[in-house]
Amino acid sequence: MSILESLALPEWLSRLDEKRFNTAFPHVDVLQGSLYYPSSGFDGVPVQRLGNSIHSFVHVDYGYTLPELQEKVAQNGFKGYTPIFQRPVSLTELLPKGKSLSQVAEEAQRVVRPKSRRMPPNGWVKPPFAYWYIFEREQDMPESHGPLRFSFLHLCAEGTAAYFGLYNVHGFCPRALAIIQPGTGYGGNWPDFRDEQDVLGRVVLANKAGIPEILLYGGMGLDYSMHHSCWSNYPVFGGWLVHCEQVTVGLWRKEI
Repeated sequence: MSILESLALPEWLSRLDEKRFNTAFPHVDVLQGSLYYPSSGFDGVPVQRLGNSIHSFVHVDYGYTLPELQEKVAQNGFKGYTPIFQRPVSLTELLPKGKSLSQVAEEAQRVVRPKSRRMPPNGWVKPPFAYWYIFEREQDMPESHGPLRFSFLHLCAEGTAAYFGLYNVHGFCPRALAIIQPGTGYGGNWPDFRDEQDVLGRVVLANKAGIPEILLYGGMGLDYSMHHSCWSNYPVFGGWLVHCEQVTVGLWRKEI
């Protein structure tokens, strides 16, 4: 059961205009009100627990190839769901018209002053790509299983740069940000997403469109089971997505 209020399926998902979606990537539909999850791996917990409240999920992780993503979807995917639309998305498609990757990188450098000097292990960072799916609930699954449909965009990219290019540059803000077992240090993630003064925090806080309403924070280990948020802008505890001996993920709301 979702710990957020349920929302009706948005019109763009219920209508499913494949011709339009194949012609141009629908930035507003996919990005506004989305959940952004850097260093996501193939974790499906946010979709499972919040699918009736958030209908678009953006996962980012530079540690996996496109064939690995496609194999994961084909073998496991999301329980009770089948992809009814899918296509690759070029990285230039994700940028506003007239913007180049180099221009976006220059803009990001004016915002970010890295604290971290860690680098991912050799061979960990895979060639960049973006792939977009729309999943539909299987007919034999009850409505209580989850939403009829949801959007799922997966990027092989660095989490801070992707956030800046998708949200800051477009003037959008996701509804939720997930910082769950972000792989800092030995996990291959060079910044520390848990530190709001590190690069991701600086980019999120510098977004003129505002900051996400919700922060998901958690992972494995005792530290995550404590009632505290990793970012000071999110002091209001909203409940647990997962709370067990192995994994803890809490929902936090920003200060009003």
